[in-house]
Amino acid sequence: KQMIVISSGLGSISTISNTFKYFPAMSYRISKAALQMAWQYFDQTSKANNDGIKATIIAPGWVQTDLHPSNKEKAPQTPQDSIKDMINNVIEKDDLKGGGFYNYDGKEIQW
Repeated sequence: KQMIVISSGLGSISTISNTFKYFPAMSYRISKAALQMAWQYFDQTSKANNDGIKATIIAPGWVQTDLHPSNKEKAPQTPQDSIKDMINNVIEKDDLKGGGFYNYDGKEIQW
C-alpha cells in the first residue's frame, strides 16, 4: 500500500540556499514544506499502527506549466514526460522508503 503526494523540491529546507535566487516564492515554499511535514506525519502514524502504508513524496522537477511565466519557455520537461519519469523511476520501485522524498528521476531529496 502506498500514499503518494506530488510536492516540490522547493519545499526542501536543506536546499533553499541553492535555489532561493531562482525562485524565492515564500508562500509556495512554505506550503510545500508543510505538505511534506503532513506526509511525514502520515508515514509515522502508519508505522506506529503497523498498517503497512508507505507515504511517499515526489517532486516532478521543473515542468512546463503556467505556475510561473518562465516555465513554459525554459522548463526542460513536459508534464507528460515528468509523469512518465515519476511512474518509472519512483512509483514502480519496490525499495521506496516510507516518508521518502524523491525527485522524478528517482534520486532522494534531502529535507
